[in-house]
Amino acid sequence: MDTDPDEGIANAFVASILAAGADRGFRSLDVFVTWFVAGTAAAMGLAAANADKIQWLIDTDRIGDGMPWFGLVLGLVLISKFFGSLICTMAGAMEASVGVMRQFDEIRVPVVGLAAFEAALHRARPWPLRLLAWTWKLCNCGRKPNLGKVVTWLLLLSGLCAMGAAGITVSFWVRILVS
Repeated sequence: MDTDPDEGIANAFVASILAAGADRGFRSLDVFVTWFVAGTAAAMGLAAANADKIQWLIDTDRIGDGMPWFGLVLGLVLISKFFGSLICTMAGAMEASVGVMRQFDEIRVPVVGLAAFEAALHRARPWPLRLLAWTWKLCNCGRKPNLGKVVTWLLLLSGLCAMGAAGITVSFWVRILVS
């Protein structure tokens, strides 16, 4: 538990900044990955549809051999997008919490105690997220997560999945084109 109130405020401030930055970073990464995979799928479809005309350029048997690899690419893209959705959700929640705090301050609503806030947050979570929160507490000996670190890890994992998908896609095309 935080003993220094300044540390808790500093952690929340840093988490908000990192979440906003990760949100923007993921959105740019997401556009790249989406178009990269869509372009690859379109090119594969075009190559398969015109296999008789491009046999001099591409070994069409290798397109079929590469389909499991393309499935792996799609899996990595989905994982990247899942992590990105968590980033966007965290950034949106942090932005909304600041807005709600401002509104409540303007109309002079008393500040809710931390314990009551955490209890309401726990009740609002669906059971899979409750299990995740419980696991987090268990692994961290009851310490609260540093949300700045969590969002940074999510962006890193999302980026690694996207880079892996791009690397596998490039190797797929090299294998098809270099027979």
